Amino acid sequence: MIKRRHQILLCLLCCLTLPACYAQATSPPPLPQQVELNGVIFVRIPAGNFWYGIDAFDRFTQPAPGQPIHRQVQVWLDDYYIAKYEATASDLARFLASDAISTELRQRHLDSWTQGSEAELQTGHGCTLRLNQEGNAIIGSIQKLPATYLSWEQADLFAKWMGARLPTEPEWQKAARGTDQRIWPWGDTYPDDSYGNFGFGRRCNPSPVDQFPKGSSPYGLYNMAGNVAEYVGGWYNDKLDLALKMNSKNPPAHSVGSAIPYDQPKRIKKGGRWSRDIVGHAIVARNLAASKNATNRDGARFALDASTVKQLLAQGKARAIDLPSPL
Repeated sequence: MIKRRHQILLCLLCCLTLPACYAQATSPPPLPQQVELNGVIFVRIPAGNFWYGIDAFDRFTQPAPGQPIHRQVQVWLDDYYIAKYEATASDLARFLASDAISTELRQRHLDSWTQGSEAELQTGHGCTLRLNQEGNAIIGSIQKLPATYLSWEQADLFAKWMGARLPTEPEWQKAARGTDQRIWPWGDTYPDDSYGNFGFGRRCNPSPVDQFPKGSSPYGLYNMAGNVAEYVGGWYNDKLDLALKMNSKNPPAHSVGSAIPYDQPKRIKKGGRWSRDIVGHAIVARNLAASKNATNRDGARFALDASTVKQLLAQGKARAIDLPSPL
């Protein structure tokens, strides 16, 4: 009789614990903190709310006296990944040599080099690239310099060729500031030149993409203030910006641009650039440009959906990076 009771109790215990064990065995593995795809390191930005700083007025009209320039809107973003460093000149050289870019678009990129400084023109340089005797774009002697002279349309195609995409502006901002309302990626401290590359004029003056760890963001991203400007996906649209409400979830990149008097719709660049003063490097700051315009200070940073990362890991096309355990 006692043995029978033990058997019944054992059966009941198995019935109670099997579903939990099965759920644990079949639940998906946690997303890795960092992954590598095509030589680019991506950092996971965890799901949650953050403060999205956005224009509080139509920037093509004069704001009223005393009107705030920006407003802070709490926005939810799902998990996503963003590149730890800016896109590099070496990857841009490979892209320019590929079949992914049309002859016309490649030539337009090379033609933009003529907007550089006199020293660049005399040496045949495109800031972080130069042409060899065969007419191919190659990097110089300094390694890990950022891609430059990118227009938005070139940056968008470049990102796709690398298996990624451009981040939305909310994604870019959260990666730069975290969940507080800091002014710059490192916080509110007015910086010296150990925080980043800024305020050096228009001539070609890039720094390696892995320089200035002191100025990194809460998620460990480099050069989100200074060095090169970074395009985000979508268009500038003042009406959609003004309509964004508190507690919005995963706001998409704007698919249509504002109708701007006497001009064409604009794209958005973030992170300032080496030629701007530090005020222009605030996380909320924007710089607008036409889709085809490019300067020696225009670069990119790539992003990935979390669902894309899962697929790439399952297919063996990306690899998880093991981070050192904390001491």
